[in-house]
Amino acid sequence: MEKYKILLFFIGFRMIHFTSLLLGTMTGIYIAQNYDVPNAKNLSVEFLKYLKSIEKNDNDKNNKNDNK
Repeated sequence: MEKYKILLFFIGFRMIHFTSLLLGTMTGIYIAQNYDVPNAKNLSVEFLKYLKSIEKNDNDKNNKNDNK
């Protein structure tokens, strides 16, 4: 009997996670359809370009200091 209680506990625990996943997915679909949500891929590409430009500027400043 104890094995069944443990098994039912884990099944219930997984169903809670499944319900959360389903609710989150449905909420995300609703928000994406009804609101102007920016494209995450484009934002990440822009952010990486920004970080690379900062790194390049920092490296250029360090190289100028080393040459003096």
